[in-house]
Amino acid sequence: MDTYLLAIGWWNFLGSLIMLGFIFEAFGQKVLNEWTLIFKDKFVLDYWGKL
Repeated sequence: MDTYLLAIGWWNFLGSLIMLGFIFEAFGQKVLNEWTLIFKDKFVLDYWGKL
């Protein structure tokens, strides 16, 4: 059980770092448009999107 909870904790930590990385448009475009091909539209952040 301890290993399971530790794995969930690290998964959440890694996920939060990736979400913080989306503040930078270049990183967001690489992840969403090139690597995973989730979106076809260009990833663009405006001022309010970063909040």
